[in-house]
Amino acid sequence: SLRSGQVAGFEALMRWSHPDRGLLAPGDFIDVAEAAGLLTPIFEGVFPLIVEQLATWQSRFARSIFINVNLSRAQFSETGLERLLDEVLSMHDIDDFTLGFEMTESTMSDDAELAEKLSALKARKVRLLIDDFGTGYSSLGTLKQFPIDSLKIDKSFLAELGTVKDNAEIVRAIVTLAHSMAMDVTAEGVETDEQLKFVTNIGCEYAQGYLFSKPMSPKNAEATIGHGFRRVTIPPTSGPTSQRMHSRGKVLVVEDDQVRRNKLRLELEEEGFEALTAASGPQAIEVASAEEPEVILLDQALSGLGSLETCRKLKHSAETSTIPVVFLVSGRGDADSIEALRAGANDCVGVQIPREMLCARLDSQVAIARAQSKLRRLAMTDELTGVFSRRFLFQALRRAIKSGNRRETTGLAAVLIDVDHFKHVNDTHGHIAGDRELRLIARTIDEATRETDLVARFAGEEFVVMVQDCSLHGAETVAEKIREAVREHCQTTVSIGIAYLEHAILDLSGDPDGIDAVIAALLRDAEGALDQAKSRGPDQIAIATFGIAETA
Repeated sequence: SLRSGQVAGFEALMRWSHPDRGLLAPGDFIDVAEAAGLLTPIFEGVFPLIVEQLATWQSRFARSIFINVNLSRAQFSETGLERLLDEVLSMHDIDDFTLGFEMTESTMSDDAELAEKLSALKARKVRLLIDDFGTGYSSLGTLKQFPIDSLKIDKSFLAELGTVKDNAEIVRAIVTLAHSMAMDVTAEGVETDEQLKFVTNIGCEYAQGYLFSKPMSPKNAEATIGHGFRRVTIPPTSGPTSQRMHSRGKVLVVEDDQVRRNKLRLELEEEGFEALTAASGPQAIEVASAEEPEVILLDQALSGLGSLETCRKLKHSAETSTIPVVFLVSGRGDADSIEALRAGANDCVGVQIPREMLCARLDSQVAIARAQSKLRRLAMTDELTGVFSRRFLFQALRRAIKSGNRRETTGLAAVLIDVDHFKHVNDTHGHIAGDRELRLIARTIDEATRETDLVARFAGEEFVVMVQDCSLHGAETVAEKIREAVREHCQTTVSIGIAYLEHAILDLSGDPDGIDAVIAALLRDAEGALDQAKSRGPDQIAIATFGIAETA
């Protein structure tokens, strides 16, 4: 609690203590459990233990400690959730509104059935929280529809505080919004004293993150309640990107031995890295393309496709060629390293390398990758307007479609914007004045979009906004904000065409050219919708849905 300075509560995290492979994170077994239909039995087994622990702590420490539990949209929709909650609450005496259910912003939609379900849960005196707030797109109407008690600000906003435009103002706005709707606010991912001071000053009620503690066992949590917390120092990253304290870097571990793969992942996570895993060469290529790790740690003894061929394929792909590859080598001394370097590796380390040395080598590669990424970003920026270029837009669309289809996110929209009567501006005031007006329009569009959206100059006075992980209604809302912002702040209006792509309908397996065809069709539909909008006059929006343009 940022008001009392005491430990106020916990977020329940699940781990599997495997008899052979040690402690496994949810990413290692949730997909398998879901495919086997075991998620509900697992939750029904774990949930009573959580509530029992909460009741024990409240009794022992004589105060209203809380615990939050994460639920998926599917779990909220299950008919047995209220029954299970009633049974467990009847067995344990806990204070009202100290058991919380968290759902991500992306699971929320304008859904009367979900609103009814949440109201039924709220009637049982539990708290309802939106987790990772700011990464999805919730309208004010959606927030007002649901009986939400608290917003948890996504850690990405604090991680890039001071390095990404307007992040501080966005966090302030979220806090103001929450308080205006009688919600409290938790800042996630607090890892530095500077971040803690900031979230305290802007009025957040709670904070969680590695500054206070890493995930811990119930026994250690109990000791923390009794004796307070010890701040954990996260090792700094190398180079000018050290402000990204949420992660020393995103590392993809490619290792076919499951025990060693999990061991490497856990060690890297303990050292402050974000660790992804792949069990084969093809899986590594797929994960690298979708997740964009900053460095790949590749076992030289990889079976199947083999480490050398995997490295060559990574280096020959436009999507992964710039990602540094570090080989874990053993056996033949310099011969293995020479082969790896000839295949495109950026560095080689021995399999018995001390953890501290491995992390230092990874730090070096991450620093180089981030510097190169910054240079590429500059190269992909439109010189006149400062937004992204057409070339970068197509690369971003490829990644977004592939990643969205893999993760089964909601959808993606291409919002095509054309400045009305811009030729008149050039003819009347000259091209210098026209360039100045175009820069203002680009900045206005950029400021009217979400931070997760991408704004690019498409051609001349046309722009495209790529709106990710959204519904069609969410894309319409973004377009309307753009139209209103340009009308208010610029001396002109814009016409807008929207094309929407639902990831669930795509089947890109076995078709390497499929994504390019999807992009071409998406932009073609957006152009068709734009033509429809312009045919109705200036300052209009039209939507392309399954090849049919609709006006808005």
